[in-house]
Amino acid sequence: LQVRFDLPSAATLADLPLTTQRALILAFKEMVHNAVRHSGTTSIAVVLHRARGVVSLEVSDHGRGFDPAVPTDGSGLAGIRARAAASGGRAELESAPGRGTTVRLIIPDRGQS
Repeated sequence: LQVRFDLPSAATLADLPLTTQRALILAFKEMVHNAVRHSGTTSIAVVLHRARGVVSLEVSDHGRGFDPAVPTDGSGLAGIRARAAASGGRAELESAPGRGTTVRLIIPDRGQS
């Protein structure tokens, strides 16, 4: 599995509240777990970005994808959505059969920068 990271420097993120850091870490863990377990992909891209009053985390794969309109038995995406809501943010999902998946967590930036 190849993983590409696009991350800001640690200093850029140092003033994020611990609750935001925790939400990002746990969402990252779940996003990567889902991609590895379900997508069949050989590569994942992880992008963490902080700008214009938001912090966003995006994990994309080029795997098999799925139809987001079809209910699933798993709790991974529900957990990501719950973390986003608890942080005052939102989760976005883009996927289609045969086209891969992108999951985004977007949280208001309540840091000091």
